[in-house]
Amino acid sequence: MIAGDLPHPLVERIQEYVAKTDYVTFAELANRFGDEFRGGEHCLSKGNNTVLWIGMTEEAAKAVTALLEGGAIAVQPTSPLTYLIDGSCPGLPVAKQARRYKTPHWLPVTLRPAGKCVGGV
Repeated sequence: MIAGDLPHPLVERIQEYVAKTDYVTFAELANRFGDEFRGGEHCLSKGNNTVLWIGMTEEAAKAVTALLEGGAIAVQPTSPLTYLIDGSCPGLPVAKQARRYKTPHWLPVTLRPAGKCVGGV
């Protein structure tokens, strides 16, 4: 478990799931944790109109942010096909390179234990 400002079990459960499963998509987390994760109006962004995921609950967004900022997990770019296999893609154009976009673009990533991530963003 990470030391953090969010003492909610969702942080621990997401961290444990990513550690056990590896290469976890946000769609997979939404399927795994259901209404606790999906259905909100929150999103995760890397800035420059690059969005990692949309439609999260506030609790889920805070949990993933705490894990990323705490160094417990990291993001690694992946193919949009990974999300198609998991059954969900946001309705945004795909970010094909790291640059500033005029409109929001989705950067498909997987969540990995921080020590296993290669080529993170």
